[in-house]
Amino acid sequence: MVDLAALPDPPGSPVRVQGAKEVSDEGSMMGKTGETAATKKAPPSRVSMVDLAAPPDPLGSPVIVQGAKEVYDEGSMMGKTGETAVTKKAPPSWVSVAQDRKCLKKYDVEISTKEGAMAEQIEQMGGQIENYQKKLEELQDKYTGQVRECSDLTCRLDSTEALKNLNQNSKMLASTNEELKKSQYAMKEKYFIISEQKKSGRENKLSADNRKVVDNYQAELSEQISNMFSMVASCLSQQNAQIYGVNKLSQSRLEAHNKAILEMKKKFLASGDETTSSLFDELHNALTSHQGEMVLFARELRQKFHTTMEQTHEMSEYISSFFQKLMEESKNAENRVAEANDNQLNSIIDFQKTHGPDSFRGGHRHD
Repeated sequence: MVDLAALPDPPGSPVRVQGAKEVSDEGSMMGKTGETAATKKAPPSRVSMVDLAAPPDPLGSPVIVQGAKEVYDEGSMMGKTGETAVTKKAPPSWVSVAQDRKCLKKYDVEISTKEGAMAEQIEQMGGQIENYQKKLEELQDKYTGQVRECSDLTCRLDSTEALKNLNQNSKMLASTNEELKKSQYAMKEKYFIISEQKKSGRENKLSADNRKVVDNYQAELSEQISNMFSMVASCLSQQNAQIYGVNKLSQSRLEAHNKAILEMKKKFLASGDETTSSLFDELHNALTSHQGEMVLFARELRQKFHTTMEQTHEMSEYISSFFQKLMEESKNAENRVAEANDNQLNSIIDFQKTHGPDSFRGGHRHD
């Protein structure tokens, strides 16, 4: 059955007739099994028997009948297998159909041009997204390099006064981390087109790495400070032990000398005139020997005292030089951190100037 809403074809255009069992032409009818073909000059009541699958063709185009066994033209029968063509007279309304087809072709051309322009815009947006992603990766590489440099510089601080500097540096590092987090959050808002999950994962990873670096640095610094305290305490204990040993040895020598003098006095008083000379000689020899021993002992004490003084002087010089180097390194670290912060702020300001909120909004709308 024919769809009555379909338009008739122009004259001379091929008509495809499928699935028809019988076709009638102006009252003449011939039964035929399979698929048959008939001319389009049947009255309107007979056209309902034909299934028109193809849209109407332009004026003057032939009518193609596929799968037809026989063709009829105004009641006359012409047997023809395959595809046959018959002409038909087009009513005046078919001219508008051709015009509509031309308009459709123009519309298709306009749509194709618009699609090409949209494809070019999409490619441009893809290039902009790649450039933004590269810039973001460069900024994150700079951030990681600066964090590593700060951690390398702070690892050299290993003294008692370095705790204060460490606290200051940790506070500065925390402030820089907060500023960096704020800047990264602003960049995240501006570059909403880039996947936020990867970016947030990188930020979390960087913050975790920074925490690990700070914790490791604090542990190493505490170990170094404890080692310094233990070394100074051991040096002081050794020095005190040496001084105590020297005092004890000198006291024992003095006691022995006093005992020897008392014994000599007793012997001298107990002996007579005959033995005075021999006792005097013995006393003189004993005194000379004791004097030599005391001289040697005093020399040893002097040498030990000089060595201890030199050691303490060297230790004090080493500690003072170490503290000076530590202060210089801390100042350099503070200067480098300040420079890094200034550079980061300048780069963020330049980036905000070059890529304002209007570009972000436009990119979001395109997305």
